[in-house]
Amino acid sequence: MTEYLLLPLTFLCTFLGCLLVVIKANKHQWLDRPNNRSSHATPTPTSGGLVLVIVFSIAVLVAFSGEPPGFNHHVVLVAGAFVALLGLADDILSLGIWSRIGVQLLVVITALALFGIPPLPVYTLNLQPSPAGYLFAVLLFVWFINLFNFMDGIDGIAGMETLFICAAVFVLTMGSGHAGFDQFNLLLMAATCGFLVLNLAPARLFMGDVGSNYLGFLLGVLALASTTMGDTTLWTWLILAGVFLVDATLTLLTRALNGETWYHAHRSHAYQRAAMQLGSHGKTVTGVCLINCGWLFPLAWLSQRFPQHGAILTLIAWLPLVFLVRFLGKRSVTVQPA
Repeated sequence: MTEYLLLPLTFLCTFLGCLLVVIKANKHQWLDRPNNRSSHATPTPTSGGLVLVIVFSIAVLVAFSGEPPGFNHHVVLVAGAFVALLGLADDILSLGIWSRIGVQLLVVITALALFGIPPLPVYTLNLQPSPAGYLFAVLLFVWFINLFNFMDGIDGIAGMETLFICAAVFVLTMGSGHAGFDQFNLLLMAATCGFLVLNLAPARLFMGDVGSNYLGFLLGVLALASTTMGDTTLWTWLILAGVFLVDATLTLLTRALNGETWYHAHRSHAYQRAAMQLGSHGKTVTGVCLINCGWLFPLAWLSQRFPQHGAILTLIAWLPLVFLVRFLGKRSVTVQPA
């Protein structure tokens, strides 16, 4: 089976599987019912991300049954399955955050042991990995998994962010000669697109923690793979994921400093405030896409072209996002307390 056939099949199987979940969930009333912290008003099926996990995993096993994609994909799939199952358990049982983080730490350490950490270019220096660097990488990876979950609060935003990052990395690393990595990336894009058909506003299906945690983990794996292969640097990934990183980090830091329980459900993220002010999830996601494509992607391209200047380019990329998050945070929007 060629990769050209596998990609549309992955898309189609994800879409049909998600459609089946919608039909069954609506029939049996397995629905996420809105509350005062929800950004949706209609009971909607959730945990559709489970379909994405299953279809993507099968597609990867089929695609690389003969030759691996440049890394041990079996370890990645098993680690990702643990992340997904933990997310599913959280969807059903509402686990505490520390039990989730404990499992995520083990999975992240496994991924770092598999890939390692490449040198970080800072002007004329290539900073070599150190014990402090490994600790920072673990914390950053775990944070990224969780912030992807926190940022999955309106229709289509997590799926579109995944699609943007994967597509951007594909374009930026085109011609690198790592066909296996490219196919792994494209398969994730195909599965994400299949889910997005039913998740774009107005959403008929949510991905749940099972999907958002899984996507955060896989994007972290792609970041490790591409940087250790020398195709990208950490700066490129920090720029591409800027919207999610800046919004989640600043918002939750502000909540913590205000004495609020930062990890409880709320509606005070900048993207949630924007959706309430615009009265539209679709317009908000479109705005995020414009920022990604019109601002972050060109800067990510520059960081690829001039990796020694990646630190300053990341700062340039993030500063307007910081001001935007602070601006939206000061706008008068009624938000229920956590």
